Amino acid sequence: MKMKPVEAGFDWGMFWQAASAIATAFVAIIALWQTRYQNRKKVKITFNESVIYAFGGSLELADKCQYVSLEVVNTGNRKIIISSYGIKLPDGYKWVILQEPTPAGVTKLPAELDIEQCVSFAWKKDKFIMQLQNLSDYPRDKKVPFFVQDTAGTYYIFKSPKTIQQYLDEAEKHNKKEGRSQS
Repeated sequence: MKMKPVEAGFDWGMFWQAASAIATAFVAIIALWQTRYQNRKKVKITFNESVIYAFGGSLELADKCQYVSLEVVNTGNRKIIISSYGIKLPDGYKWVILQEPTPAGVTKLPAELDIEQCVSFAWKKDKFIMQLQNLSDYPRDKKVPFFVQDTAGTYYIFKSPKTIQQYLDEAEKHNKKEGRSQS
C-alpha cells in the first residue's frame, strides 16, 4: 500500500471561526459599556474670575462691579438638578455660597439642567476675595476646590486654575493700583 503525502494548507474555516469569536467578544464588551453609560450624569464646571455685565453690548453701560462665576454644563445624558454650590473646606466641611443679585438677575436654586444646558452662578469678586481671606485654616498654596451638588447628593468637584494666594496677591495689586489699601 502506498501512502499519499498530506498537503498542509491554511484552514480558512478555522480562521473565520476564530475571527468571528473575537468579533463577538468585542461586540459584547461594547454592549456592556454602553449600558453603563446609558443613564450617566456628568457635568463640566468652569470658573470665570473676571465677569463684567454690559447691557446692550456697550461697555459704557457696563456695571463697574466685577463678578466671578461658576459655569455648570450638563454633559451627561440625563437631567440634573443642582441643589447647592460652594467651596469645599478641609475636614469635610462645605462653604455653601448663597446666590446674590447681579445685573443679569439671580439664578434660583434648585437649578434644573437638561442635557447640554448651562447655568451660571455669579457673585461679586470682592466678596469672593473676602471669602478666600476668611479661609485661614486652608493652605494658601492650594487651588480653590469648588463643588456643585445635585439633588441626588452627588458632588462634582472642580479646582480653580490659580491658588488662593495668587487670587489674594492679584486683589492686593488691583487695590494698590486703584489707590486703595486692603485691610
